[in-house]
Amino acid sequence: MNISFRKNLNKNYMVIEKVSDFSENNFQVQMLLQNEIPTLLRFSFEIINGKAELFYDISSRQVFDRQFEISKMTFENLRTFCFSVRTLVRALEEYLLDPNNIILKKECIFTDPEANSYFFCYHPYYRGDILAELRELFNHILQIIDYEDEKAVRLAYEIHSKIQTDNFVLTDIMNVLQQDFSGSIRRIGKIEVEELEFEEDVQPVPVPVVEEATFLEKVSAYLKGRNLIDILEDINNGELRHKIRNEKPFYPSKEPFLLSEQNKKEPVKLLPGESFMEESVYPSGGTSSGGGTVLLGKAGNSNRRLVGIKGQEGQCIEVSKLPFTIGKLAGFADEVIDLPSISRLHTRIYPANDQGEYQIEDLNSTNGTFLNEQKLMPYTKTILREGDVIRLAGEEYRFC
Repeated sequence: MNISFRKNLNKNYMVIEKVSDFSENNFQVQMLLQNEIPTLLRFSFEIINGKAELFYDISSRQVFDRQFEISKMTFENLRTFCFSVRTLVRALEEYLLDPNNIILKKECIFTDPEANSYFFCYHPYYRGDILAELRELFNHILQIIDYEDEKAVRLAYEIHSKIQTDNFVLTDIMNVLQQDFSGSIRRIGKIEVEELEFEEDVQPVPVPVVEEATFLEKVSAYLKGRNLIDILEDINNGELRHKIRNEKPFYPSKEPFLLSEQNKKEPVKLLPGESFMEESVYPSGGTSSGGGTVLLGKAGNSNRRLVGIKGQEGQCIEVSKLPFTIGKLAGFADEVIDLPSISRLHTRIYPANDQGEYQIEDLNSTNGTFLNEQKLMPYTKTILREGDVIRLAGEEYRFC
């Protein structure tokens, strides 16, 4: 499937190229053309040399993967996403359209970050498997979730666990959403462990602090002598709860085990893609910046600047960290330029590669990003060198 991005007047499109055996009279094509279906991208097509090109209007929207490349996915983001999937599937049933024709891949899902809404691509000739693609998508979501948001972690791993089962159906996601994800998570050693409920045949010790100490001692004993691989195997085999409860502490203690504030604030990462367990052992990723923008991957400090040479003469933008996003949407952009010609998320500068070359990418902006007067295609990273001139609509800057 060949996907590209194009601009036509004031509209931006994702284009799926060279679709064979296309017919304008196809039932699904007509349903898409004649109806505005909730959460679906608007659809149109062109026939060129006997091959169809499918156009999806993505104006003022961001690729799912790009939005959460910098800012992490919160509980509300994930909850809204799940409800959007449900809304879409119900709408497709109403219009007699096959849900397996949704391209449920991160590069074909779009967001409106300001409204926290999601939009999907329906391909009349796509032959996919929505459940398989949902499993793959949630493997990715586990990597972009905000691990400072405990409710987000619980929800993501609970759904991830559900969709791994052979008898999973989409309505199972709705059942998960009705659960309470507001419980607290304790930090013990190198992992996060939810306080476990007692089995029916086990009576709790009357004094709470003594029982807590006994449980924590068991966890501490379990962790000693085990590496990360051992722990992950116990999680996958469903043996973590059993082994902790049957662990004999290496040392007796009558004093409660105190958790430092520093440890409580620093979740530690396990491997992504593991199934959610009651014990809530989960990974974390990245470092929160507190302002809504989070650096991932090769993010780091930068000593680069953008010096205004037209429209913003004399202005200097310190590229203080990388990746670095420019736009007018506060809370999502690292540099806010509040001008009508600037899109909410306009452009992004990425860290240097192994050759010391930086990269720049247009984020589907309305008025475009130009590098040395060459217009950049949306979501296509281009080499950025010292001295290059960047134009954002009518504003020009030199990269120094």
